[in-house]
Amino acid sequence: MTIRWENVPDSEVRAEVEAVLESQGEAKRIRQFLYDNPAVSEWREHIRQMCRDLINEKGIDNLTPDLIYDQIAATARDQIPSSVSDEVKAKLVAFLQTQFEDHI
Repeated sequence: MTIRWENVPDSEVRAEVEAVLESQGEAKRIRQFLYDNPAVSEWREHIRQMCRDLINEKGIDNLTPDLIYDQIAATARDQIPSSVSDEVKAKLVAFLQTQFEDHI
């Protein structure tokens, strides 16, 4: 049976993909790849420094986690090393192709 993915709501597709990633252990392997990657470690340290700078600028009493997130998140996403993003995407595509090849 072939699934007609265009008829499936995005939220259901996402939930199915997340379930397969977790059940097959691929999510854990990708998290470990990110944890071990030196470029990600540098990125993480840069984001920590951005948070420290924001706290020093605004004062700890004037910030909440939500405010810090609002100030940092977009910049943090934009600064993810493209090599890391590309490699994670490639890992996801390769894994999902093997899991859903009967449905593509």
